[in-house]
Amino acid sequence: MAPDVGPHPGVIKVSRQYYFEHLIHRKMSKPGVDPAREEDYRLKGAQLIYELKQELLLPAKTYSAACVFYHRFRLKHISGQHNWRDAAIACLFLACKTEDTLKKAREIICANYNMKNADKKIPDDKQFDAPHKVVIGLERLVIEATHFDFRARNPHDVLVKVVKRILPDKQDGHAFFPAAFQVSLDMHKTYAPIKQTSHTMALAVCELTALLTGLHVEKFQNLDPTANYTDRVSVTETMLDILDLYENHQHLSDFAKQFPLEAFINIKILVNKELDEKNMPRYKFQCAECQKDPEPASDSDEPDFLPPATKGSGGEVTTRYVFDTEEAGMELDTVRKYFEDDFDVFEVEGEEEIPPDSPPPPGPPRDQQHPRGPRGPRGPGGGGGGARGRRGPGGPPRGGSSNEPFPPRGPRGPGGGGGGGNGPPRGPGGGGGGPGPRGPGGDERAGGGRDRGGHNGNWRPRNRQGNRRRRD
Repeated sequence: MAPDVGPHPGVIKVSRQYYFEHLIHRKMSKPGVDPAREEDYRLKGAQLIYELKQELLLPAKTYSAACVFYHRFRLKHISGQHNWRDAAIACLFLACKTEDTLKKAREIICANYNMKNADKKIPDDKQFDAPHKVVIGLERLVIEATHFDFRARNPHDVLVKVVKRILPDKQDGHAFFPAAFQVSLDMHKTYAPIKQTSHTMALAVCELTALLTGLHVEKFQNLDPTANYTDRVSVTETMLDILDLYENHQHLSDFAKQFPLEAFINIKILVNKELDEKNMPRYKFQCAECQKDPEPASDSDEPDFLPPATKGSGGEVTTRYVFDTEEAGMELDTVRKYFEDDFDVFEVEGEEEIPPDSPPPPGPPRDQQHPRGPRGPRGPGGGGGGARGRRGPGGPPRGGSSNEPFPPRGPRGPGGGGGGGNGPPRGPGGGGGGPGPRGPGGDERAGGGRDRGGHNGNWRPRNRQGNRRRRD
C-alpha cells in the first residue's frame, strides 16, 4: 500500500506573551547591538505614541496596545534597520485596528506632521503618499513580530477597581486617581507592560503614587500581593523600572517634572533597602548563565515548533501561528513519527591484522625509466655561431664548423705587437708577423711603422666569422 501523500505541516510559531528580564538582557547583549541607542529609540517611539494619543484624543487602551506592539517590534528587529518614527506610527495604526479605534494611517501621519509644522495639512495631501506606503509595509512586519497575537494587557481597569476598593470615599479617590493614571501612562514607556500582569502593574502604580504624593501610603503598602494574584518581588521590580525612567529621563513625563530628582532617589533607596532586608532579587526572573554568556544560541528567542525535516528548508514550507502552546506540542508529537526514522545504534568489536614492516619497493629498471626532458637554453657564455659572445667551455668554434679555426700566433718580439700566423717571430719594431721578418720600421705599410693612416694591403679586416684571412 502506497504511503499517504499530503501537504507538509510547515512551521508552527507560538506567540510569547511575556518577555522576562533575562530574555531582554540576552537580546541587548548580541554582537553589534548598542543598548544605549536601543533605549533611546524605544523611549522616542513611546513618547511619539503618547503625543499622537494626545493629539488624536485616543483612548488609553489604544495607547497601551500600541506601546506593547512597539516594544515587541523593537525586540524582534533590534538591529535598528527600521526608522523608529515610522515603526511607532505603524504600531499605533495597528493598535487602532485591534482596539476598534477608527483612525486611518493618513490621519496619524498628518497629525504627526501638524504637531511639528506651523502649516497645517489635510490627510489627503499628496505629500503623505510615500510615508503612507512605508507605514503599510511596516504594519506587516509588526504583525509578524507579534505573531498575530494582538492581546495586550490593560492595567487601567484593574487600577480603577483597586483604587475604589482601597479608597471608598469619592473625594479621596478623585484626588488620588489622576496622579495614578499619569504614572500608569508613563509606565508603558518601560518594559513593564510586556513583563508583568495587570494586577502587578496596578499595585505598583498605586504604591508608587502614594509614596510620591504622600497620600494613603500605609493603606497601599499594607496590600497583600497574594490576594491580588501577584507577589512582592514583581511589584518592587515594576516600581524600580518606573523610578529608573523618572530618574534618568525626567523630561519625558509631565508628572515627573512636578517632583525634584531627590524624591525619586529617596524612594529607590527605600525600595532597595527592603529588597536587602528580605533578601529578594532585583528581577524575579533572571539567569546567572545568561549573564556569563549573554549571546543566545540562535538569532531568535521565539518558541518555534517544527518537524526535523523542515530544519534549514528556508521559505519552502508554510509558517503557521498558534496561540496555544499545548496544542502546538501535541500536534508536533503527532507529526513527528512521520518525519523521524527509528533505528538502533550498536557497536561491533573486531580484530584487524597489522602487516609486518617491509622495505620500500625498488624502483623500475633503467631501460624502463622515463627519458629526461629537454634542456633549457644556454647561458651567455656558450654556443656557436650567431652572436659574438665568448664561447663557453665545450662549445663549437665560432662561425660554424665549416671554417677553420684561427691559426695560433707566434711569440712576440721585443717591440710587442701581435704575432702573425705560423711565421717566425716579429722584428724589433713590433707589428704583425708575416712570412718573413719585418724591417726596422715595424709593419710593411706604405708610410712605415704603426701609423694610424697607413694600410697593409696584404690584410683585410675581420669577417663575420671572427677569423683573419690573407688576401690572395
